[in-house]
Formats: sequence, structure tokens, C-alpha cells
Amino acid sequence: MTVSWEEPEDDGGTPITGFWLERKETAGKRWTRVSRDPIRPTGMAESFVVSGLIEGSHYMFRVCAINAAGPGPTSPPTDPVFARDPISPPSPPTPKVSDWTRSTVDLVWIPPLKDGGSKIIGYWVEYKEEGTEAWVKAKETEIRGTRLVIAGLKTGGKYKFRVTAFNAAGNGEPGEVPEVLEVNDRNIAPEVDLDASVKERMVVHAGGVIRIIAYVSGQPTPEVTWSRDGAALPADAKVETTGISSSLVIKPCSRKHLGVYTLTAKNAGGEKSKNITVEVLDVPGPVGIPFTAENLTSDSCKLNWYFPENDGGSPISNYVVEKRETERKAWTSLSFTASRQNAVAHGLTVGKSYFFRVAAENAIGLGPFMETAAELLAKDPISVPDRPEELEVTKITKDTISVTWKAPKFDGGSEVTMYILESRMIGKDKFTRVTKEKLMERKYNYDGLREGDTYELRVIAVNEVGPSKPSFSTKPITCKDELEPPTIELDFRDTVIVRVGESCLLQGRYTGKPAPSIAWYRDDEELKADKHIMFKNTLTTMSLGLMKAEREHSGRYVVVVENSTGSRKGVCNITVVDRPTPPVGPVVFEEVHREYMVISWKAPQDTGGVDVSNYIIEQRDTNREAWTTVTSASTKTTCKVGLDGPKMCS
Repeated sequence: MTVSWEEPEDDGGTPITGFWLERKETAGKRWTRVSRDPIRPTGMAESFVVSGLIEGSHYMFRVCAINAAGPGPTSPPTDPVFARDPISPPSPPTPKVSDWTRSTVDLVWIPPLKDGGSKIIGYWVEYKEEGTEAWVKAKETEIRGTRLVIAGLKTGGKYKFRVTAFNAAGNGEPGEVPEVLEVNDRNIAPEVDLDASVKERMVVHAGGVIRIIAYVSGQPTPEVTWSRDGAALPADAKVETTGISSSLVIKPCSRKHLGVYTLTAKNAGGEKSKNITVEVLDVPGPVGIPFTAENLTSDSCKLNWYFPENDGGSPISNYVVEKRETERKAWTSLSFTASRQNAVAHGLTVGKSYFFRVAAENAIGLGPFMETAAELLAKDPISVPDRPEELEVTKITKDTISVTWKAPKFDGGSEVTMYILESRMIGKDKFTRVTKEKLMERKYNYDGLREGDTYELRVIAVNEVGPSKPSFSTKPITCKDELEPPTIELDFRDTVIVRVGESCLLQGRYTGKPAPSIAWYRDDEELKADKHIMFKNTLTTMSLGLMKAEREHSGRYVVVVENSTGSRKGVCNITVVDRPTPPVGPVVFEEVHREYMVISWKAPQDTGGVDVSNYIIEQRDTNREAWTTVTSASTKTTCKVGLDGPKMCS
């Protein structure tokens, strides 16, 4: 503690040589010197720092001057002084408005950073309305705490607030709320907090319960809504909302309930949302189709399937494969498990049929089995056919392309069940299927095309395993009528003999572009179809059928194949023959002798369309009715007949 004094006005006639400074506790009676030696004067305002004091005690001090004659009288004692560090008023507190209503304001503050070396005794809280100069004490007595609710304010009024701290040294500087507050009902933006049992990412097993609890605050009371993935909640979701909380419950849950659930709280003060990602784990779904089986050897087969569309939310760890014979009901597991989408089943019995099934497995469990659609017969393996061969264009018009092809060299071990013709217009990338129906013939007329368009064609063979590779494509084909003189190839001779009542067929092949017309003539007269004449023509063949021929059908038959570039014809002479009419009689006996006779006759008027090849000569006794053959090898109209027996004609 520093004690100051001034020298006496009268130094007694000799200079002051020192001072004795003494102290005494107020409760004590004895004065004690504060130094061992006199305090030397400085010639200026005198002072001395007194040490060794007891903090918290009250002291009085007095001083006397010393000259050559000795110490003078002591000064009057000082007032009692409290032994402590130096103090000053505290620094400003930091106030803020924590809440308000239409007539009150809840003011809180942080105590001063510096108390001035003296304990804060209390605070003064003041306010003033905007537009006025005077600060008004909110409370006439000091406030011991750091919070005060100021009541009686005017609704709609705008106020400023300040807080002043004071200690033993006095009032400090006031701390002001920087904002001007309008006193009205307060709008507090919503706040959403999840319950401790709820995480922002939840994992639930299928069949369990999805339970989301959140606490909602705000003024006025917020309106609470729920959504999932930005849309409505599932129909089986139940929501319960109170004044401070909202909960959503789904039980039992399944994979269809997974998603991002959003709770939104909204009032006049704003809007707040909270997202909760819910993952529902389940066993996997069935494996993807098609699930197929194909022979590898006579006692093994390869199984193929696709990854399940739904993995249950957990990675697929395994596939379980089982088999059963067609005539049995029990399934048996294969001797291994598969981690990929294929497996090879060994140990099959040749000639027996099998069904197979497979199920995906994850950390949750085993999913449903998927069974092969058809039984598999254990036999030597089959494959898709080789590609069809020798695809050729046989005809082109302005709107039609006709093609033929040959079967694959190898049908894959299973007969071809159909062919598929595909086309691609030049300039396009992809081939498209032309044939919609099941095509077994190795030819096709692709019609309905547009003149001038250019196409490429190819054909695919299909067996029970599947489609082959496409054949090599044709060269680009432009749809237009082509000009080609007719050609003709006949399957009949130049001369044909037909018996009356019998039938004959004249047929042949022809070509030509554009397609030629076909006409048949007999003795230069065009034939028309009737009960005896029948025509049958195709794009490459022609035929005329003569049914139940009669003699008048004999003649020179001509077929004419003609188009705009020319014509060709084929000729056939048809003779319809019948039995000759009887020879013209009577029989003339040219010579009659005892041992023989010579007879003659005239040839038949109608030989039946061909020369008579021979005559049959018979005789009978006048007293008998039966005729006997004399000869059947006579080619002339005379014959020598022996009377004792037949004689050869000469």
C-alpha cells in the first residue's frame, strides 16, 4: 500500500533529515514503525510503499519529521484503509434479448470480462423507447443475477436495452443490445431434432418395425408433414403428431418401404426439414430369367441364369443349385455352390430328364428358388445350327425380292425348326426381321417394297437351342424390274402318243424378266381350260394336262413363253390313238385248192391313228360255232390258209 504526505511547514530551524512512518490496525492499540531506518526525504511529495500488510485488514497510518533536534510530533492518523489490491469499475457486460412477447422482453447478459479488481455487486437494467432520450430503469433495485424479464412494455413499441455492472469502485460502462427490438409476439423458426434412438441412416430387416421419432419446436407451433422420396408415404405408414413431437411407424416393413423419409416443420418463422435414410434388408429375390440348361456331355449340363433384380439390399454371397429327376418330387443339392451366374451339373444319367432350380443367398438368408421352365434330357450336347448357306436372289422386281438358300451344313444336333429372314435398307445400321410367321421353306418372296430402294438380306436358322449366326448377306439389291429374254426348258419329247381315255402331261421350266406370259396352242388355235385341258403354271414352271384324251385332241401342240423382250416356244406332236375299225369286207377267196386257199380283204377305214401292226385271222368249220386262230402275225391284207391246219401267210 502506498502512503503519501507532505513535509511540515516549520522545520524547527534545521533541515529535515528523515521521517518515521507508523501503522496500526484499527482493532489494535500499538503503533508500529513500517521501516527500520528513517525514511529519507526526497525534497518532493513524500511517499512510501508499505509492505507486509495482511490482506483484508484495516489500517491507520501517521508520520513524524526528524531534524538535528530529534523527531517532531506525529501527524493526525489517516482514516482506516482496507488492505487489498487496487480496484476500478467493471467493464461493460454483454446483453442480448433471448425471448419476447407483445409486452415483455427476456433479457440475459454475460458478466463483464473484467471486474475491476472488485467483486461485481449487481447490475442496473435500463431501456428507452425509440424516439426518446431518457433511459428508464427496469427495476429500482440492483439485480443480482444475469437475467431479467422486463414487463409492462408497449405492444408495437421499439426499444433499446442496456445493462450496467457495478462493484466497490462504482458503476462501470453500460453494455447495450445492438438491435432495436419491436415488441410483438415472436416468430421462432422451427427446429427438428431426432430422438436419441433414431439415426439419420437406419437399417431394418424385413418384417421388423420402422420407427422414426422427432421433436419439433417453434413459435407459432409448426405444421408437420412427412414424405418419402419426395412423394406420399406408403399407405401402411402411421403418423402421430403432438405439440412437441411427431412419429412415423411402419410394421411389419418390407423392401418396398425403403427410401429417404423427410419430416418438414413449417410456420411463419420459416421451414426446417430432416432427412432419414431407411434401408430395409431382405433375402434376395428370384434370379433373373431366363434360367436355362444346356447339354455339355451325355452326363453333364451347364446352367445359366441372371443376377436377381432385387438383391435384398445386401450383396449376393452365394447361389444354391438343386436338381430332381422328372419322375421324382424330391430335390437334391448339387455337390457345390456357385458364386457366379452359371454352374455345371455333373453325374446325370443318360436318358433321364431333369429339372433344376437355383436360389440366391445373402447375409440375410436364402431367397426363393427359380426353376427351369422345361425338363432337360441328359444326352449328347446340342448347339445352335451353323449359318445357312448359299443365299441367292432368284427374282427382282420393282416391289419384290425373291430369295432361296440351302440348309446349314450342321444343324447343331437338333433339327432346324424355322428360318428367319432379315433385311437392312442401305444407309441403316440394323437388320430387321422380315418373316413374322414360322418359315420352314428355304425360299421367300419379300414383297411390298418401294421401287428404287436398295436392300441387303440375310437368313438365320433356328433349332431348339436358339438362332444361328446370320448367313452372309446378299450384295445390295435395288428394287426394279429387270429385263431378261425368256428361256424355256421342256420335259417332253417332240412326239407323244396317247391312247384314247388316257391322260398325258406336257411340262417344262422357263425364265424371263419381267415374268413372261404363257400360252398353249393346238394346230395354231389357242387352248382354253376345259374338262380335258388343264393348265398349271408357277413363277418358274409351266404344264398342260390332257385329261381323258379323245381322237380329236391329236395335233401340233405349241407353248409360247413371251415378255417384253421376246418370246420362245416349244412344240410337241400329240397323237391320240384308238383300236382300228374292222377290216373292210367281204373276205375274198382268191385261190381255193384241196390243201390250202388264199384269202384277201381291205384295210380298215380307220386305223386308230397309227399304222396297222398286224391282223388276226380266225376260221371255223361251218358245223361249229367256235373260232380258232389261224395266225396273229399277218401284216398284209392277204393270207394263205392250209385246210389241214394253219399255214403261214406268204
